[in-house]
Amino acid sequence: MTIAIPLPFLRSLQSRLSQKICVALVMVMGAFVCAVSIVRLSSPYQLLRDKNLTRG
Repeated sequence: MTIAIPLPFLRSLQSRLSQKICVALVMVMGAFVCAVSIVRLSSPYQLLRDKNLTRG
């Protein structure tokens, strides 16, 4: 969804194709960082729910 919203805007930019690709790559990296952050946030929650606290 993060990538799909600005795609029409990205196509309408009046710049070289290489610059458009660079902007698209920055957006993809942002989406990747968001996904990794969501996964990392679920990890401590599962650790706190575990009854065996010595399991590190």
